[in-house]
This record gives sequence, structure tokens and C-alpha cells, in this order.
Amino acid sequence: MKKVLIVFSCFDPPLSLMECIKNLYNIQITDEFQYKIICVDNDSEITTTYDIINNVFPEVEICYVKNKNYEWGAYKYAKEIFDFFDIYMCLQDTIVITKKIDISLIKENEVFSIFHKSGFFSHPCIKNRKNLERFLKNTNLDVKGIIDTRFILSQHNTFIISKRNLDIMYETLKNPPICKLDTNFYERLYGLYFIIKKIKTINLEPYVKKIPRGPERRYINEYNMLYK
Repeated sequence: MKKVLIVFSCFDPPLSLMECIKNLYNIQITDEFQYKIICVDNDSEITTTYDIINNVFPEVEICYVKNKNYEWGAYKYAKEIFDFFDIYMCLQDTIVITKKIDISLIKENEVFSIFHKSGFFSHPCIKNRKNLERFLKNTNLDVKGIIDTRFILSQHNTFIISKRNLDIMYETLKNPPICKLDTNFYERLYGLYFIIKKIKTINLEPYVKKIPRGPERRYINEYNMLYK
């Protein structure tokens, strides 16, 4: 039986993370595979959602590691510490599964990724010489002919990938993001990596929804009623 690690990259995790986890149990997690869920904390100041998760879903592991490298760092931590899984579902803490994903489609040359075919056109200010030099340094990625096109990026830094592909990817993408704006560049860098390495990407968008961060009155009321 294949083992699947579900990794949430979390910062000041919103209460909507509860919906993310609940939907995983209701929709995705079955007896076909052996699943484990972890939340990797990105040096949060507000951690009250973790207390609720501990009460409602005690089997979900909270990793207080003070990660300062955003999704890149959270997934790298998961790869290094939980290195005995076959497949890694790498998710932001506001990504909710709405339809069952066929994990068996994940092969060595395939990944699931949220499509956004805009390249740098949707965020042109981050494609500057300094960023290109910093993030492409020592990667040996030949981006000529692609970087100025509307290539498919890995939106929300979210993807599902095999262990082998994750290991190889981190051997190439060695330069960590150090500020929030860098994560927008990494959405594109992951996308470029998949294209250059000829890894087929399956569109994850029909299977998920993104919950915007903001007022969470609905979630607060719901979970106060259920779990107070």
C-alpha cells in the first residue's frame, strides 16, 4: 500500500484550515492508501487554530519548526523528516479539496499542479535581474524561450508529487525564498522546473478551491458551537 503525506504549509493558520482537514477525511482519505497529515508552521504569531486541530483531529501532527522559507521550506522539511512516503500532497493552508483526486495517476513523470497560464505576465515586477540571478543560480535550468512566454505556473505553490520527483526537484531548486514576494517567484519557478524537466502536469484546479484569508466569522461560529 502506498503512503501519502499531506503537508500543509501554515502561517497564522486560519480557522478555515479546519475545513481543509475535514474535507480531506470526507473526500480524499480512504483505505486505498495510507495517509498522514502534517501542518508545518512557518513561524506563526497566532497559533490558536492548532489548539482546535489538536482537539478535533488529534492524529494530525503539528510541526512547530519556525520555518522561515514559506512553502519551499515547509515541503523541504517534510521531505527530509518524513522521507518514507511515496507521494507528497503539498498544500497551502487555505487550499480545500472539493473532489477526490486519483492519487494513482501520480507517476515518476507526472504531477498535479494548479494551473495558471500567465508566466510572469500576471506579476511582472518580480521578473527582475536580481531575482533571476538569485533564484536561478546553480540550478542549471535553461529558461530561454520559456521565461518570456505565458507558461503554466504552479499557482499557490501547491502540487502533488512523487518522492523521487520531490527529491530531485530540491536538488535543483536550492535557493530558498526569504520574503513573501519571493513565493510569487517560486510559483513560476516550480512551473518552469516542471516544463524544463518534461514532467507532465495534471490540472489540480477542478479538485480544489482556494479560501481567501480574511474575516472568518462563519468558521468561528461553527466551531464554537461544535467544539466549545
